[in-house]
Amino acid sequence: MRKLISEILNSENVIEKCCELEILKRNWKLLLFDSGVDNLVLYEFNKKFGKYEICGMGDYNHCFIINRDMLIKQENVPLAFSTCVNFDSNVSSYISSMFFKNRQDNDLVNMIQYIRSKNFQTTCQHYAFEVSLNLYPVKEDAIYNTLYADSMLAEMSDEQIEKRDFTPFVLPEDAYQKIYKGLQYIKNDKGKDYELFDSIYAMLLKAFIIKSGGKKENRKKIEDFLDFVINNVGCYLENEVYLIGKYLCNSGDTVFFRHMQQNRDKDNFFRDVRGMAWDLCHLRNVLEEMKVRNTSDDITFLHCFASYETGLVDILKSNRIKRILYLDGQAYYKYEHDVFEIDGCMELKKTYKESFEKKVKNSMMKELCFSLEQEAGHFLKG
Repeated sequence: MRKLISEILNSENVIEKCCELEILKRNWKLLLFDSGVDNLVLYEFNKKFGKYEICGMGDYNHCFIINRDMLIKQENVPLAFSTCVNFDSNVSSYISSMFFKNRQDNDLVNMIQYIRSKNFQTTCQHYAFEVSLNLYPVKEDAIYNTLYADSMLAEMSDEQIEKRDFTPFVLPEDAYQKIYKGLQYIKNDKGKDYELFDSIYAMLLKAFIIKSGGKKENRKKIEDFLDFVINNVGCYLENEVYLIGKYLCNSGDTVFFRHMQQNRDKDNFFRDVRGMAWDLCHLRNVLEEMKVRNTSDDITFLHCFASYETGLVDILKSNRIKRILYLDGQAYYKYEHDVFEIDGCMELKKTYKESFEKKVKNSMMKELCFSLEQEAGHFLKG
């Protein structure tokens, strides 16, 4: 099955390979963003509003969908789609500030109006995800206000938004129940998402240590980093490994990685790197939410990310997803680039391919992160 999945994600004869899935009676759906077919051209999934920006997880204007219905009926099948915009923590907080702190923000309002005009859904789930795991104790008032603001925004008319009238108002009873449940969920949800954060945080710290430890050829840096990922993290996140590998070899996004410099204050450095790990977690969780929603052939959900001047959208654009295969409740991704494309590293692909398949998740991630912080501290001040 692993070989067939790889062939579907990389082959030009996609339909032929999908037929093999159908023979196996599997539940599947394939999204192609590299088809070259103009699709959904009436929508802009990548759009800027001053310092705010919406960006699709893939090139949705060239999205081509293949599912079981198409192969069974062997004809064009009408497909419904829905788009959801995931707000990052800054966007969610600024929406709350418009209601409760009289924030004046025309760019944000313009973005909200655009989202509404296209009937896109919105969610502040990732704000909730971050605060649930990153704040001790949970600041209930701030979180409640953010959830409350999100609910009020959903209830507002287009006319109210046009007038910039963000005076708080009373919601229907069921909306308060939803907010309360959301607050309880945030207070109690400290599970697998924290493991994802720890894995990414550990990779960022290790990359900083490798880069600060003296001059090495790119190939050696990537080897050291991949050995660490396989043997110490045990969780191979293809996109994150590529992005961090580019930073290691001085060819990555300099805005996003600007905080990872030697001789900075320790507290500020670790705070900033944790923030970077949360950002990458958010993108990974958008894909997770998209996977959960794409279990039906009847409708396809396309998720976008809305961010505020964090460099995160540039990171998203630097390695777009080309294909997604949803198979039996799991998602498999093909990105534009992988870490082995970095200069001098292509020969490493065969060496590490088998190791990725045999990786074992580390259950002691917090201890690993603490150890890496101590090691990274040698290159920092304070």
